Amino acid sequence: MAIKLKPSLKFLSVSWGSLGLRWKLTFVLVLIATIPSLIITESISVIIKNSIQEQQEKQLQNSLDELIWELKEIEHETTFKTRLISYLITSHPTNLLGDRTPENKQVLKSFLQEFPRDPTDTPMSFVIIADASGDGVAKNINLLAQDHSQYPDLQLNLRSNFQTFLVDTEDVNISGLPIVQAAQDQGELVSGIELVDNAFLSKLGLGDQVKIPLRHQPHNALPEAQKPSPLGTYAAHSGDMGLVVMAAQPIYEDDQFQGMVLAGVLLNRLPDLVDRVSYFAEPGTVATLFAHDVRISTNVPYRRNDNTRALGTRVSQAVAQKVLEEGQVFRGVANILGRPHISIYQPAYDHRYAIDPTNAQPIGILFVGKSQSLVNQLLMEKQLLGYSSAAIALLVACLVAYLMGKAIAQPISDLAELTNQARKGDLGIRARVSSRDEVGVLAASFNSMMNQLQQSFTILENKNTDLEKIRDSLITANEQFEAVLNAVPGSISWINAEGIYMGVNHQLARTLNLPKEQFIGKRIGFLQEDDALIRFLEEFVNSDEPYTSQVIQVIIKGEYRYYLIAAQKYKQGSQTVSVGIDITDRIRAEESLRLAEESYRSIFENALEGIFQSVPSGQFIRVNQAMADILGYDSPEQLMSEVTNIGEQLYVDQADRDEFRRRLADKEAAHHFEYKAYRRDRQIIWVQLDARRVEDSNGESLYYEGIVQDISQRKQREAALERQINDLKVEIDQEKRRKEVAAITETDYFQHLRDQARKLRQRPAKIDSVTQEASNE
Repeated sequence: MAIKLKPSLKFLSVSWGSLGLRWKLTFVLVLIATIPSLIITESISVIIKNSIQEQQEKQLQNSLDELIWELKEIEHETTFKTRLISYLITSHPTNLLGDRTPENKQVLKSFLQEFPRDPTDTPMSFVIIADASGDGVAKNINLLAQDHSQYPDLQLNLRSNFQTFLVDTEDVNISGLPIVQAAQDQGELVSGIELVDNAFLSKLGLGDQVKIPLRHQPHNALPEAQKPSPLGTYAAHSGDMGLVVMAAQPIYEDDQFQGMVLAGVLLNRLPDLVDRVSYFAEPGTVATLFAHDVRISTNVPYRRNDNTRALGTRVSQAVAQKVLEEGQVFRGVANILGRPHISIYQPAYDHRYAIDPTNAQPIGILFVGKSQSLVNQLLMEKQLLGYSSAAIALLVACLVAYLMGKAIAQPISDLAELTNQARKGDLGIRARVSSRDEVGVLAASFNSMMNQLQQSFTILENKNTDLEKIRDSLITANEQFEAVLNAVPGSISWINAEGIYMGVNHQLARTLNLPKEQFIGKRIGFLQEDDALIRFLEEFVNSDEPYTSQVIQVIIKGEYRYYLIAAQKYKQGSQTVSVGIDITDRIRAEESLRLAEESYRSIFENALEGIFQSVPSGQFIRVNQAMADILGYDSPEQLMSEVTNIGEQLYVDQADRDEFRRRLADKEAAHHFEYKAYRRDRQIIWVQLDARRVEDSNGESLYYEGIVQDISQRKQREAALERQINDLKVEIDQEKRRKEVAAITETDYFQHLRDQARKLRQRPAKIDSVTQEASNE
């Protein structure tokens, strides 16, 4: 081998030696530029990979937070409706649940009808009013309007359709539900996500929506940990378990349990939540709700060529063990129906978690994920872009190295060539001979000229390199600017002083369903847009104003939308850029908020009961007219200005005020609290108070709020009734003693005593008779 290497080494040595100086310098410069370029490119690739992974994890966490928020919104809606219905029942003058008359049932049904569903809310699957034994009195049922015999498709569904029924519920008893028992035990509202058997939900007509049979999952080639749990491991494998967001509110009258209001939203087959999460997330994001380990609501496709949702499929044993058995969050890559996904699985608990977190067991799973193939594709695109940039930079470096080598070697080559010519007797090269005569001066001038040319050439090359860098920077900045404009969630257009489109962004082109190129060179209004928008832009272009904005109603695809249009002139007013942001949802939300505030204000001001808010130190911060009437004041303002210490000015007995504050400190609420109060004229009345304590985020008390009723007449009736009962009790006791004496005199023992007494009275008479006879003798 050593003998064979010598010719090779010799060839390499000869080849290197035969290269010109220009090529040697080029090779060295390219080698110097290549090694750092490769290192930097690979480092950037690693940074991009880590950045994408971190970005995906953050996006998935945001999607999971969105899913949790959606569930919390539904839970809030159920608690709101149960509290309102409970308040209506307890505020009614008659005992609606104690007396099961047709009239009372009709009143209870009317309470259910008084709360129409907001189109933006998920409707309650059921609302049930039950009596103290748990038997239903009235119910409102909303059935999901879809074919439950088929698996639903993957079409985006943000708002499902429902059918509403209002019926009697004598055949339904809710007392066996754990959440109902917890609410009755605690004496207050209890809410949460519950796992409910189909035996109960079928009585409500929801059995078809609940039932989700298990679906076939090919898993023979998978490791054991990635296979689903064996059938029967969890109760949800029966396909008859419903995942329901529920709220149970107990009803009390005079501290006596009267019944229960129960409301719930059945999540089985309901696509709204998971589709909304995917809709607002990055493309490719999917979400799922599990009852135990069974998918009951999902937008994960069943198979690659199957357009149905993967309902009835199950999670892997590894995920089920970590989430359902250990109660921990699973983060990482999971196999979902044969496709790897970057996933987050979080355990879902029922109401028992709020009562005893250490012993609560998960009843389901919340999931968000993204296909690993999509993430790999994104990473590949980023890496390809990085390597392409590196390759281009390397080619530029090669060109610069070649030019630099040439610039350095050429003068030396020319000098060598002239030296060879001079050695051969070429007089022409005497210009390079250093002398003091005219030839020397000419040679010096020639050398100076060549040096200047060489310097000029070098400067030109450097300037050309700088210009190329500036051009590349401008191209990059233009691409970045265009990417930013296309990413803006608003419509952007550029218009010259004549009202001609100079360009638009992708959002405006997509909104009007036209390519961006078709706008350029066209006048404003060439699509016959809304007159208001055309008039707004033309007036601004023709005006001297540098900036303006206006909310304009336009028709987009047959639908009225509200846009905030902002226009700004630039280039000394010769061109205009306009930005349009769709604020329809904000306008509608503001209108909904205004209506809600008006509704709350009407309830507060027109309520028959006194409603108040006060700080713990004893000052009112808000009261209604009914509160002022009860306490004998002309207006709420007079009451709040004159009463500066509630405990001293309104409470007859200061101990009642202390007891009221103690109850709020212990339970955060006081129900049916009765005490004597002073009216403005110092007349004493009886009032009943139902209040709660409102806290800040740190648990500190902000204020008290509640409802006050004047119960003086009820107290007077109770006192009169008590006096009647005492009088009746005296009469009953006298009659009872008379009957007891009569019963004693009729007994044989009493008759025997009477005979003995009679004989004793007759004995002295006999003794006197005998004495008289003896004296006569």
